[in-house]
Amino acid sequence: MDVAVHGRTAAVTLTGEFDLSNCATLRDALTDALLSPDTRKVVIDMAGVAFVDSTTLSALVEAYRIAQAQGKAVAITTASPRADRILRMTGLLDLFTEQPDTRSVI
Repeated sequence: MDVAVHGRTAAVTLTGEFDLSNCATLRDALTDALLSPDTRKVVIDMAGVAFVDSTTLSALVEAYRIAQAQGKAVAITTASPRADRILRMTGLLDLFTEQPDTRSVI
């Protein structure tokens, strides 16, 4: 996972598998980015995600709730086919702004 700040946008790039073993790190990164007074938008790039479990989905929902409470935006870009399928099946993709790639949002 990598977090890069571009102006008032934080780009969180996820790669590999996200499950109970590393979900706390993801949750902390998203929360920190959303609670930063300098950030107005968080972009989650899921192109490199091979696997997500329910704890990851929970972290994404929590990020959405924090964003709503803070008046900020969260976007998901380029979700891998596996991640995209899970996000669509659970209806979570409907919560987030979906963008074709990270560059288009920054």
